[in-house]
Amino acid sequence: RPSRHSVYVLPLDEFVQVLEYRERVLLRLIEVWRKPQGNTTEELEQANRWRWPAEWGDLGWSGPIIRERLSLYSAEDDLMQTRTALNRYRMRLLTGSRAIGEGARPAVV
Repeated sequence: RPSRHSVYVLPLDEFVQVLEYRERVLLRLIEVWRKPQGNTTEELEQANRWRWPAEWGDLGWSGPIIRERLSLYSAEDDLMQTRTALNRYRMRLLTGSRAIGEGARPAVV
């Protein structure tokens, strides 16, 4: 029975979808940053806002993509970390899928 302190934990496949989405929004931010004509602070702040996919419903929260030290370096560093996590968790998904197909139990994540 859920308590008021309960937190929903995403299943691995949904977590990978969130990481894939984060990768796309970081790429969008980096693209604005590298715009050949330059960019204004307002353009960067607008590009740094989360815009959750409408098909995910109202998640009830949002915020900046990069919370501290908004810079191209920070965005590229976050992108590198996000891609590292994606590689790790996609591999777990693939490994778990094959194990399930063979009748084994899925790995605990």
